[in-house]
Amino acid sequence: PAPRQVLPKIRQGLQRMQRHMGPQWERVIGLGLSAPLFMDQWGDLLGPSAHGDLKEWATLDLQQAVSEMTDLPVAFAKDTTAACLAELVQGQGQQLRDFLYVFVGTFAGGGLVLEGRLVGGARGNAAAIGSMPLGALGASPPPQLLQVASGWPLEQALVAQGHEGSLLHDARIVEPAYDAITRPWLRQAGRALAMCATSATALLDLDAVVIDSSLSPALCERLRDQCEAA
Repeated sequence: PAPRQVLPKIRQGLQRMQRHMGPQWERVIGLGLSAPLFMDQWGDLLGPSAHGDLKEWATLDLQQAVSEMTDLPVAFAKDTTAACLAELVQGQGQQLRDFLYVFVGTFAGGGLVLEGRLVGGARGNAAAIGSMPLGALGASPPPQLLQVASGWPLEQALVAQGHEGSLLHDARIVEPAYDAITRPWLRQAGRALAMCATSATALLDLDAVVIDSSLSPALCERLRDQCEAA
């Protein structure tokens, strides 16, 4: 979606939160904001129809735009970095000190935790695994991880067969009726994530790779199984 669609939704969400919290809103000391980086550069993946909307992101300071909606300070983090931080403090990070966090959503991204600390990198783009090349899959130039292990190609395959793309988030997606679409994606995505996990572990001596997703939990579980098998 374009900024002109997103920003009103954020404003409405803030107003809804404030009404819901009532007097408790006075206890809020700041807002956290997360979004993907470089959204204007995703046009080649999303197709020609998205180019116009994506260009609007190139000149937008999203943090400043949200700051103008509130008197509270606004802190920004890349979306997968924020998700990795949540995993560190609320999830597997309570048992693991060194792990690669992989998030499979519309596209694939990640975060990195070493010695119990979130690693952001000099430009805040550490563990941007979506751009990892997958040379062993045979193509030249090789595809990137986000082209193979993301929800986007599966969504497009569903739509091409006359289904709703939103099935990605529905428990029904693992029913046998959709096997002809999901199985090829699961095999390919599982192999790609296994290659990513092996490369990252060889480089960083990790304890684990944590695979998370905004897709159907049942589909994510099958994806983890495919990755382990590969």
